Amino acid sequence: MTRFEEEIVSPSAKRQNLRKHLRGGTCFQPASVFDPVSARLADSLGFEIAIFPGSSASAVVLGAPDIALLSINDLVDQTRRITRVSNLSLIVDADNGYGNSINVIAAIRDLEAAGASAITIEDTVLPQRKGTKGEHLIELDELLSKATAALEARVDPETIIIGRTHALRTGGAFEAERRVLALASSGVDAIFLVGVTNEDDLKVIYNSSNGLPILLGGSEVKLSEAELARYNVSIIIRGHQTFQASVQGIYSVLLAQLNGELESYPVSNLASTEVMDMAIGKNYFRSLNSRFLG
Repeated sequence: MTRFEEEIVSPSAKRQNLRKHLRGGTCFQPASVFDPVSARLADSLGFEIAIFPGSSASAVVLGAPDIALLSINDLVDQTRRITRVSNLSLIVDADNGYGNSINVIAAIRDLEAAGASAITIEDTVLPQRKGTKGEHLIELDELLSKATAALEARVDPETIIIGRTHALRTGGAFEAERRVLALASSGVDAIFLVGVTNEDDLKVIYNSSNGLPILLGGSEVKLSEAELARYNVSIIIRGHQTFQASVQGIYSVLLAQLNGELESYPVSNLASTEVMDMAIGKNYFRSLNSRFLG
């Protein structure tokens, strides 16, 4: 039995659990999940917090890169598939809210109804505009409008709204400080930053975040979890190796089959019966069969 199968936890309880972790004074890495199988495995192994990244969502749903092709309905449907098979507190990457502030309201309500515990809204211009290169940011007043809309949209007050800025990568430390200060004053529950590469930038963010929990994305952050916790960093995301590993596994098996080598493919590279049963909740459904079908 997985943790989920032993005791089903309400969406609000999952959100409360994440809030407790964010305020717990420690830094941790959440499980990176992208479908019901990865969610079941993470839950079964004892993870309590997970993140559903936009890059994995676009890849697994559309087989496409993370270039704003995914629709909000695609994201909501996959979020629901993940949350209904696990007790994970799920952080969902909602990009820039899929449009303007009114679109943000719809996105928050739909993702909340799908069981998301936390939702990130970022300040990037998406999709890319003709004649532009690289990453561009929306104006600060639009970011604050989106943050306010997200906060007002939630039905469950335990739903966590995370303001995310890419300003360090595009505007430098000064612009990042300006946006973090503004987000902190808007009432969001946490701040998410990408592009932090050194401790000096982290000090600036820490001093302007008004005590809010901080999430960092990117493997370029070299500090340990204990060191990051001193700057109020609650979550560090160092890549999404789970999806990468699954893609490599599928590729390797298909390549072996194409080359006529499937029979000699190493059994050690395949999931055992025990792991497969864990991935599909077989023991849970076996117990249901025994109880209700005799």
